Amino acid sequence: MKKITFLVVLMCFPYLINAQKETSAPLSVLGGLKGGLNVATIAGEGDSDVTSRISFHLGFFAEFPVSSKFSFQPELLFSSQGARENTFIQTNINGFPTFAKSDIILRLNYINVPVLAKYYLADRFSIEVGPQVGFLITARAEFENEDEQFTIKGEDSVIDNFKTIDFGAVFGLGFKVTEKVNFSIRYNLGLSNIYKGEELNEDASEIEFRNRVFQFSLGFNF
Repeated sequence: MKKITFLVVLMCFPYLINAQKETSAPLSVLGGLKGGLNVATIAGEGDSDVTSRISFHLGFFAEFPVSSKFSFQPELLFSSQGARENTFIQTNINGFPTFAKSDIILRLNYINVPVLAKYYLADRFSIEVGPQVGFLITARAEFENEDEQFTIKGEDSVIDNFKTIDFGAVFGLGFKVTEKVNFSIRYNLGLSNIYKGEELNEDASEIEFRNRVFQFSLGFNF
């Protein structure tokens, strides 16, 4: 019995050595550029007329492997977010009430810093989840009011109406197209109220707005 055990171990020894080499092989840190499409909107009170705003994101990422299956991925991204609102407002023309079509585009530009835990379900597929903090750098509202006689356009800064820091959670899927190219789909769920204006709801409660963003990204490793 001892001889049989010794022969089995001896036959398996090359495979054990090879497995040990693979396990102890150093895991390299990856870094690169990424960018892509944002489909952004804002959730909150009276958002029935709010639609998505198509925009973009661009920035850097680094991936720090812990094992062959698990890694951490911090990122630094410029992300253009916000929403559109299409509604009708009541106006007066020559003393007669009328309705004008109102189109408002809210442009909220953030520097976002997500820190993601990344788990590889297979060699190329991964799931990503983690917290994100966003720093508001600009906020502008572009509007266009159009009635039967006039069209009024304008743009104004509204940064004083929004908080400078936004906290959220990120959920996503990643796919390695090649060793140098990767693709990901994410949903950024805003957890904090980003509005700090003085307006209140009818019940005198605080108005709450939260960011909601779908991201489609293409990344390139250095």
